[in-house]
Amino acid sequence: MAAARVERRMAAILAADVVGYSALMERDEDRTLARLKAHRRDFIEPLIGEYQGRIVKLMGDGALVEFASVVDAVRCAVLIQKGMAERDLELPAPERIRFRIGINLGDVIHEDDGDIYGDGVNVAARLEQLAEPGGVIVSGTAYDHLQGKLDLPLEFAGEQRVKNIERLVRAYRVRLDGKAARWRPPLRRLRLAVPAGAVLLLALIAAGAWWWYLGRPTGPPVPDEPSVVVLPFDNFGGDPEQGYLADGMTEDMTTDLARVPGLLVISRSAAFQYKDKPADPAKVAAELGVRYVLEGSVRRVGEELRINAQLIDAATGMHKWAERFDGKWSEVFALQDNVIRSIVLALEMRLASREQPLQATGGTRNPAAYDVYLKGMELYGRLTPESAVEAISHLKQAVTLDPDYGEAYAALAEVYRYHGPDSFNLSSAEFNAAVVAYLQEAMKHPSPRAYRVRADLLLQAQQTEAAIEDLQRAINLDPSNGDTFEWMSYAMALVGRAQDAQQAAEAASRANPLAAANDDLGFAYFTAGRFADAATVLEKHLQERPQETWARIILVAAYGYLERDAKPHIQEIEAELLKENIVGFSQLMGRVWNPYKRPEDAARLRDGLRMAGVPEFPFPYPEGMVRLTDDEIRPALFGRVLKGRDIDNGASWILTFEPDGAFTFASDSKFASGPSDAGRLVEIQDGVMCWGYPATGNRGCGALFRPKGATDYKKLLWMAHVDRIDFQVVQ
Repeated sequence: MAAARVERRMAAILAADVVGYSALMERDEDRTLARLKAHRRDFIEPLIGEYQGRIVKLMGDGALVEFASVVDAVRCAVLIQKGMAERDLELPAPERIRFRIGINLGDVIHEDDGDIYGDGVNVAARLEQLAEPGGVIVSGTAYDHLQGKLDLPLEFAGEQRVKNIERLVRAYRVRLDGKAARWRPPLRRLRLAVPAGAVLLLALIAAGAWWWYLGRPTGPPVPDEPSVVVLPFDNFGGDPEQGYLADGMTEDMTTDLARVPGLLVISRSAAFQYKDKPADPAKVAAELGVRYVLEGSVRRVGEELRINAQLIDAATGMHKWAERFDGKWSEVFALQDNVIRSIVLALEMRLASREQPLQATGGTRNPAAYDVYLKGMELYGRLTPESAVEAISHLKQAVTLDPDYGEAYAALAEVYRYHGPDSFNLSSAEFNAAVVAYLQEAMKHPSPRAYRVRADLLLQAQQTEAAIEDLQRAINLDPSNGDTFEWMSYAMALVGRAQDAQQAAEAASRANPLAAANDDLGFAYFTAGRFADAATVLEKHLQERPQETWARIILVAAYGYLERDAKPHIQEIEAELLKENIVGFSQLMGRVWNPYKRPEDAARLRDGLRMAGVPEFPFPYPEGMVRLTDDEIRPALFGRVLKGRDIDNGASWILTFEPDGAFTFASDSKFASGPSDAGRLVEIQDGVMCWGYPATGNRGCGALFRPKGATDYKKLLWMAHVDRIDFQVVQ
């Protein structure tokens, strides 16, 4: 059979994508798709045809277009950007469709099906990521061919280091406004006596220009101690099947470096916001408030493994250290150790002990187990039920290959906990047993993840102090994880330790400076009675994440004390609850979502919601009924069997209570934890009883009523935060 012919030729490649496409789709998917298709059909595609372009492929929000002439490509791009600005002018700014466009002139390879690939295409795609919304960036080769042929100025954007391209790429912005950046002659040292005040002024101007160049001014200050961020490693081989390896190695190096005493390490969550984006180390360091940036790449071909890493000093822009590590996949852990030790030496630091292993506890030294573990965690990160099932399969392989792999056991428990029993077709009992079993194995070789998962279970079971102990253990093993500090802040607030909650929230923000305004800090302020401060933080948080109902509940309570109008926020909460088939926002709902341990803290939240106009129950107060007191609830329930009917949907319930407050139920209610489950009353206070379900982590709160004049508890009304049930005691 004759070999397939490979056709190469020079072409101008235009790569484009929609700015903020995910946010537009989340806001209104159908309308966004319809508008995008209309723009393509009525405006963009005819314009491309007019300039003899060929649409190679459309990729959701992106497009790849080939031109024979780079002049035609740029002129077409300019008209697209100007036309799009006019077509969406009447819409609010967040709803406008805007493109980024990158153009390169280079060698491309043509396939028989019309597709193209090669270095020329890759550079265009990387340049598109550098473009500003509504802007056009061209490569140096395109710039060289445009001289004297374009009536718009081109502004040098520097030599850019882009993903998977080893050489630096010259980049130029097309000035769509027709105005070239003003050229200024270079400053020369003046041999004049300058007054001291002028010297100070010049110094301030120079300092301001330097910070402007870094793109700072919002990042936290750089600490005195060494500080570093590990940017996502590149998958240098380009094989998408190997992408999990680069991500996993980035996370592991972040965790391992965080264990070096005296070294501040930014969280993986913050670092991964730069994934697949061109990242200027100086700008990254300024945004995150660190001195050093570690970047690198991983390449695996069969059993051969190569790790490239370089440590950049953002203060000077120079490499502090750079090295290449080659070896076999079987040597992956030794190679990682060498990278960490080399960085520590470059920073002139020392490990706590020469004998101390660099990897955090709960890890493995089995390369095959590590490989399938990383694949499983990449699947888990997709956060879909289907990928979760695949993740579980890989993680089970990992613990089969290494029965002492504590981190893999912890990941199994976490994946189950995150997705719930329905994703795996398990009953509540089977699900609970699986989580408990995997967590027990994880605690034989505990990792930070194992302590976080157990803390989650303890929080759901209202064992908050024990949860705090586990969260502290997780922090000791990995102080770079901002999520652990957030959980710690929440737990501290629940036990009334407001100052500690504030410090933990601030630590979370330091670990991830790019996170949204910290709602846990707002919760800490509210717990401390600092209602104005709480409102300021929570308002900012909700501007960035408007769908976070928990933060809005605390804001409503703060508004109650501040005598501000909370009605718009209450309406937002009710709209979000309706999406979960929950009717009505009540003080009980606030109590369910914020199980304070101290009565005075629970009362603070309850009173704030009441003053904001939130009713105690989501339903009218029952006429002709008397509410049971704390002392009456126990004899009314404990040791009894109750049969009931949901007043609102007719669902049936059977509850069997043990003398100690544990209960089992069977129900066909859509609000139930499951068709059948087991729970326990965990709190009875101020005429409100709260219960929890260990299997799912669900929680509820409600009150009991009996008819006026009744001398027994044979007929009861259970009115909770989501339902009303008429019960009769049958045993």
